[in-house]
Amino acid sequence: MGQTDDSHIIDTGGDILRYCLGVDVAAVDSMYCLVAETGEIIFMPAKSPHTKSGFQWILEKLNGIEQKDIAVIMESTSTYHLKVERFFRENTDCEVIILNPMISKNHKRNLRKTKTDKEDCLNLVDIFFKGEYNCQVRHEEIYAEMQFLSRQIQHLQEGATRTRNRLRQLLSMLNPAYFDAFRNDFMYSETGLRFIAAWPHCDLLNAATAEDIAISLASTHQRSPGYYRRKAERLKTFAANCYPAVSKESVMTDCLAETAHRLLAQQQEIEVLKSRLVALGSSTELYDLFISVPGIGPYLASSLIAELKDIRRFENHKKLIAYCGFDPTIIQSGKSIHYNGPISKRGNSTARKILFYTVSIILVVARKTNRQMPLLLYYEKKRGEGKHHHACLVACCTKLLRILLAMSKQNTPYS
Repeated sequence: MGQTDDSHIIDTGGDILRYCLGVDVAAVDSMYCLVAETGEIIFMPAKSPHTKSGFQWILEKLNGIEQKDIAVIMESTSTYHLKVERFFRENTDCEVIILNPMISKNHKRNLRKTKTDKEDCLNLVDIFFKGEYNCQVRHEEIYAEMQFLSRQIQHLQEGATRTRNRLRQLLSMLNPAYFDAFRNDFMYSETGLRFIAAWPHCDLLNAATAEDIAISLASTHQRSPGYYRRKAERLKTFAANCYPAVSKESVMTDCLAETAHRLLAQQQEIEVLKSRLVALGSSTELYDLFISVPGIGPYLASSLIAELKDIRRFENHKKLIAYCGFDPTIIQSGKSIHYNGPISKRGNSTARKILFYTVSIILVVARKTNRQMPLLLYYEKKRGEGKHHHACLVACCTKLLRILLAMSKQNTPYS
């Protein structure tokens, strides 16, 4: 815990109206400094851990000052700041300000190129007293829960993709017959993965009878007996022509079976979390409005709400578009100003990824069910102007955001 021999609490006699506690947050501890609005440093920057005793220490440092006169300012740091924020909100009467990191990055107290925890702490205080910040909106707890689930699903999906790629690599070495005999949707289904785990090597299929293979298939999937017989004979035909990279006694054979089991477990965990996300999403006010858009189902609607939260807080569509990082950059050189540069990508990257996926699904559904859907017509118009596919998707994402914002503010379903 920080030692503060050169720090002190002073009696201001009521002359000082406001104080700012700057907090430079790290993973396990934070740097604190308290400054009065006169510029006097009440106590110099000192570190304290994110523990009960560490938080008690900072409370003791604030003794003698009315907590309602103190503003606590810290950067949003994904997860590290959450402990500190919760402590001050639940245990003090201080105003708590969560700052966009871009603001502190662009603000420097002096011209010297210094980057230390102490300097960052004082930099936050300087931002507060100069009023160079916008308070982040504090959302209902349900949105934090939904965002956590959304990010966890994204993390698990990335892991499942790596496992799927590894599975394909092992299959190409041990049993490429599956690529010819199974469609992708079947191969990665529960039935397909359980079957691969049971028969990981082509020599195992060659040594078995078609009847044995058909029985194994039937134990994981419910179809007519003739279907399994035909599938088993097809598998044996392809397996007979395979030349594996290693023998069936190789350790790779066991690794392939384990990889199939791992992918199945990952996919099942993802589905459980998706169900929990939808359960939370369906209880929000905007859920029914979002799913009224053709192509946006329960999971996509819940994912959008998890990342965008209550979009009615945005004054206009430009601020919502900027929040997602779809706002164009402005490039100036001499007398030339280009207002439509590449998108800034400074906003919520997860929201941007979900929006790209959502627009892609909407376009697929529209091509199959309603060729006159405005978003599809807009995409085709942009393509007709010579824009490439990605630029058209970006344009459709911004249009979808405008549509969702208008629906939400007017409380009107899509029509």
